[in-house]
Amino acid sequence: MKNKYRILMWVLTLTLSVSFLPLRAGILNSVRGTITDSETGQPIPGVKITMTAAALKYETVTDDKGFVYKSGLETAMYEIRFEKDGYIPGTSSFRLAISETRDISTQLKPLKQAPPPPQKVSLLKKGSELINAGKFPAAITALTEAITAAPTNPLLYYYRGFAIEKNGDPDKALEDFKKSLELDPQLVLSLAEVGKIYAKKKDLDNAVIYYKKAYDLGIKDVLSLYNYGVCLFNLGNNDEALKVFEKLAAIDPNYPDTYYQLGIIYMGAGDNAKAKEFLEKFVAMDPANENASVAKEILSAL
Repeated sequence: MKNKYRILMWVLTLTLSVSFLPLRAGILNSVRGTITDSETGQPIPGVKITMTAAALKYETVTDDKGFVYKSGLETAMYEIRFEKDGYIPGTSSFRLAISETRDISTQLKPLKQAPPPPQKVSLLKKGSELINAGKFPAAITALTEAITAAPTNPLLYYYRGFAIEKNGDPDKALEDFKKSLELDPQLVLSLAEVGKIYAKKKDLDNAVIYYKKAYDLGIKDVLSLYNYGVCLFNLGNNDEALKVFEKLAAIDPNYPDTYYQLGIIYMGAGDNAKAKEFLEKFVAMDPANENASVAKEILSAL
């Protein structure tokens, strides 16, 4: 019994923007899907799709029917970006399992605000390309010039904030993300970024405020949902954390960390059967996970 109570003292470790090293066997992995306009439902051709994981990077473009298929991807945890002129970019993340074909279908929201002047569109595109290439100082310069010409465009502040954060200045990035939200309070991309920065600062109360707004707007990004659930749990809001992790499991059943967190929550609630079910699933899916030894010790005590 003492062992069980000692286990209950463990808390979830906040995990932000996780990238996993790929398992080199995943050569049969692929993604496919159709990208459509959120208002008309029509397919969007020419959407640039960038998938990154640790040192890996894959790029592709939708065809004239808005369809994309990309094979030969390594098994890893990917961050994915969808970009097209005239649309708010989409972001997501997912874990690609061995021999899996992942459906990455999504909708992009048309940009309602006035776009940058024609002569500055190239700067926005250049900034995005520099970000994807990891050249963050150059991206900041290009986007700052674009903002000078179009100071009411929220996407420009989002992109610059993203580059600034990647360049190592989260406080300055926070200013840009919040400016983008002043211009567009429903810009999910910035809501999730602000939530992440506050979570990294261990300001969980503010992190939850922004994550909840993104959650209520239907965000499906795996890492954002995971971090939101962890913040809720660490604040003692286990019921809401449970809802978030259950939603995450439905969105991406191949993300093993979700089952570890579900197991911990159910154990704390006294439902040992559920706790055992999820912890066993977690260990089976990812035996090399840093929390696998913890899960095994918990299972031995249940």
